[in-house]
Amino acid sequence: MSDKEDLYLSYDDLTIIENEVKYILENKEDFDYIEDFSEENLFNLCSENSDLFYNAWTDFKECLTELMKEYDEDKTDKYFITGEKMGWLNRSGEKYLKAINGEELLKGILPNTNEFSLYVYKKNGYFIIKCSHHDSPTGEFYFINPIKDKELNEIDDDEFY
Repeated sequence: MSDKEDLYLSYDDLTIIENEVKYILENKEDFDYIEDFSEENLFNLCSENSDLFYNAWTDFKECLTELMKEYDEDKTDKYFITGEKMGWLNRSGEKYLKAINGEELLKGILPNTNEFSLYVYKKNGYFIIKCSHHDSPTGEFYFINPIKDKELNEIDDDEFY
């Protein structure tokens, strides 16, 4: 899953920090309170800026919500998800999930960890979320398929999480 052209969205601590350092260096005049503009100092300042990560996480979830709306043409808010290479045992699985926004979707699929990187890839008719974390450093994959109205008749409501 390294097709850069398919990469739509990402949440990665290192990339967030590097982008902020680059922004500060390009706009030093807006940061007159910073005395040391060395990359090391800026990297440390950005690493400790919880607002930076909070805002990036909020933006990520909002963009994911927009992507879900784009793919869920029938507005069912229901998805069939296949997971591959999950956890340290590289397990596979599938589930039906009801989610009205990016936050609900992520809560329904991601492992219970605070440190992870997410990459979202757009495909024709579905999208993929790659999640890298301590039990799966090379990444686990979630294939997110919106369920169409005509398919809902074949699925019991109690199958949705």
